[in-house]
Amino acid sequence: MELKNSKIICTADWQLKKKGRRVKYRILFLIFVIGQCDGMDLSCKQKEKRELDSQEIVFVYGTTTAGKTSIAAKLAEELHAKVLSIDSFVVPKVAYTLFTQRMNPYNICVANEDLFQKSHMKNIKKEAIGELCAAAITAYKQNNIVIIDAPIYKQKHVNFYKEKFEEFGILDVSWVLVYCPISALVKRVIDRNNNSSIIGQRSIVQALYQFSLLYQSQGDGSIDQLSRDDLNFIDQAKIVHEITQKDIPDLLKGVQKAICPFTFEEIKNLMLKKFSFGSDGVAPINPVIEHDLIVNTGQYDSAVCAQMILKFLLQKS
Repeated sequence: MELKNSKIICTADWQLKKKGRRVKYRILFLIFVIGQCDGMDLSCKQKEKRELDSQEIVFVYGTTTAGKTSIAAKLAEELHAKVLSIDSFVVPKVAYTLFTQRMNPYNICVANEDLFQKSHMKNIKKEAIGELCAAAITAYKQNNIVIIDAPIYKQKHVNFYKEKFEEFGILDVSWVLVYCPISALVKRVIDRNNNSSIIGQRSIVQALYQFSLLYQSQGDGSIDQLSRDDLNFIDQAKIVHEITQKDIPDLLKGVQKAICPFTFEEIKNLMLKKFSFGSDGVAPINPVIEHDLIVNTGQYDSAVCAQMILKFLLQKS
């Protein structure tokens, strides 16, 4: 009986130990599952959105038609962010200015290139940038992630925005430069004009001028190369531009001239001064303006570029 009782006790003890191991394993399993829920139960994208659920301004800039707007839209989908485009502030002001000029008794029947002056564009830009900053600051203060889409091509532009943001204590700003090779840039402007209405036309001169200010040969962070053939491409672009201009009303020609009053020859000469070609006829391309990240729309589409920006933001946070 004692042996039997001993056997019963041993059996009970073994069962308790077995039960204890099962409980232990279950606890360990639960700990593992809870620990992995952060990355498995939620999708990676959801996890990224949650980690970036804080105040942030992402400034996406570059030349006109480089791909900024498409990238901003894709990035906004990932972050549930608010997108502010400078065009949303500039275009209505241009339209209003044209209307008031047309209604002027002295210009009511005039539709020439001189109707829209450079001074008009300067005032419009100043007002639009101020309103854009105010909208971005307001959205940021409301705990939003804000994406700004604007064609910055001078350091003084960056300095202006920085001063406005710092004035309101906003330091969480990421500057993303959208680079597009010059040949691809010109082709995009041409394709865009072919598929757009008269109002949606973009100037090839404007795109080339902005490129000439954004990049140069001097610097240590070469992102691409410029060949002499690329500059010859400017001469071909001039021919296409002149053909396109024949179909544009004089009034809109005046707007384009006010935005960018330079000629193809002047821009080409500016590039020859800024880019030093070697014996192989190739010059390095370096960004002039400070930046946190560069995405190349000549190599990657807007979705991939948006993912690259998202990855950068996650690493930064």
